[in-house]
Amino acid sequence: MAFVDFYSFSHRFSDDQHTPSDYASHQEINHQCSGVNADGLVRQFFYFAIGCGYSPRNIVDAFEAMAEEYGEAYCSYDKKKEK
Repeated sequence: MAFVDFYSFSHRFSDDQHTPSDYASHQEINHQCSGVNADGLVRQFFYFAIGCGYSPRNIVDAFEAMAEEYGEAYCSYDKKKEK
């Protein structure tokens, strides 16, 4: 049996009310990757979020908040205690 390591992120958005007639009313961003470990997958999601228009600082802040939350919950890790 073949093993496939494939990830896909998708973001669809539209704005029919505020879109001038010479712009698309519907847009879609698809990001696909394969052959990545956990660090690589997070990196790929970062690139996807950048493509969706999020600022790098907001993405990094969100990653940091998630690392603290899930690190404490699943790994007994507390970034504040490490310093």
